[in-house]
Amino acid sequence: MRLRLIQSGDTPTSSAVLLINSPQHPFDVSAVSRLDTTTLIDVAIDDWNNALTPWQVPGLRREDPPFGGEARRTLEALTCELATFERQNGLAPSHHAIIGYSLGGLFALYTLLNERMFDAAASVSGSLWFDEWTSYLERQPPDLGHGRFAYLSVGTKEKRAAQPRIKLVEQRTRQTEQLLQRLGFDTELTVGPGSHFQFVQDRLNRGFAVLEEALDGMASCAGGAC
Repeated sequence: MRLRLIQSGDTPTSSAVLLINSPQHPFDVSAVSRLDTTTLIDVAIDDWNNALTPWQVPGLRREDPPFGGEARRTLEALTCELATFERQNGLAPSHHAIIGYSLGGLFALYTLLNERMFDAAASVSGSLWFDEWTSYLERQPPDLGHGRFAYLSVGTKEKRAAQPRIKLVEQRTRQTEQLLQRLGFDTELTVGPGSHFQFVQDRLNRGFAVLEEALDGMASCAGGAC
């Protein structure tokens, strides 16, 4: 795991958004400069299939290794390293959010459920087909989401994937939104065009924009403007 400051907000206490990224196939963050007030931190994750999954499940194909289920360990390392990173960079964000694509989106929601320092998350084309994910949500404590926000997106063609487990992704994404709402989260869901590998940048840009709007609202409420 490697953290990198992409841009600083307008003050040291500006809200921070963490992007779960792949060093092997990095996302384009050049367009994120449109974020006006938010600090953006890139989080490079090397072992994508193992580090970002919450528990072990079989691989998608018979010959694939299982998903490693090391999200808990990854989250513990992230919160520890983030505290040091922010101190070294003179940052003291008033709020934190996390955004990820595919398995990164699954991890973003897992983080939101398990670490209260995160006030918002964006699961962009998140791998919410993941085995037992909705059952896990059903076991979460009530009112976990009070004052917190989750953004979800999925492409209309993602449910046409060849792999039977992935075909469930739109259904599971809609179920995830409903379950998050029951837990008290404010949510927003975008069902847009394309398959999992289409319109990636557009989906990420939308996720960043929605998160910034949500964080700005939280900051305003903290300042007594609500």
